[in-house]
Amino acid sequence: MLVLGILSTGILSAVADPAPTAPVVYVALDGTGDFNCDGGDNDQVEIQQAIDFVLANERFTTVHLKAGTYVIDDTIYIAGKPDQKVILEGEEGTVVLLSPSVCWPVNKGMIENKTAAMLAGTNNIMGNFIIRGFKLDGNGPNITQALNSNGTIRAMTYPSSNGINYYNLIYLQTCNDIEVCDMYLTHNFNDGLQVKTCTNVEFHDPSGVNQSFFPVL
Repeated sequence: MLVLGILSTGILSAVADPAPTAPVVYVALDGTGDFNCDGGDNDQVEIQQAIDFVLANERFTTVHLKAGTYVIDDTIYIAGKPDQKVILEGEEGTVVLLSPSVCWPVNKGMIENKTAAMLAGTNNIMGNFIIRGFKLDGNGPNITQALNSNGTIRAMTYPSSNGINYYNLIYLQTCNDIEVCDMYLTHNFNDGLQVKTCTNVEFHDPSGVNQSFFPVL
């Protein structure tokens, strides 16, 4: 059973009953998690609720995605805490898959860091987090369109190597102290990991890559 509650920080979160046990919050597809996805194409909703719960509660550090395929149609945003890293992790069999129905604009990634505006009024920071241990699948063969800056639709054909910045898997900007490890990054149109104006970013021990590039700009 899910109980809706307002946390002391003012963040609305769907918290499982019983409450999660620190320091890990579990997300699942089979009803066994602290946050449970409904099996649609917007599983980022519950994943985001879990991240925001961790950010709002000092005893928590980690969001763990149990095995299964989580389909998302919007970005997952992550941030860190000043005194401890926040971790988004999976396990063997965990896949985060982009919905084939999306039509995203340029410079939008599947996972991004929260912006300063998103973090206003909190103690959280743009950085100091870890992403590890799951497959991030951009679903390139099944993505057919993207949104131009003028609002028109652009046809997309996979694979693409024209450098246009559509459908990055992980897209980080102006953040520090990031670790991305043990990730399988696949089926992306542009970069698997793209970072801009960031410092102290570690990418290591990939479990697999396919059509992925990792520039630091």
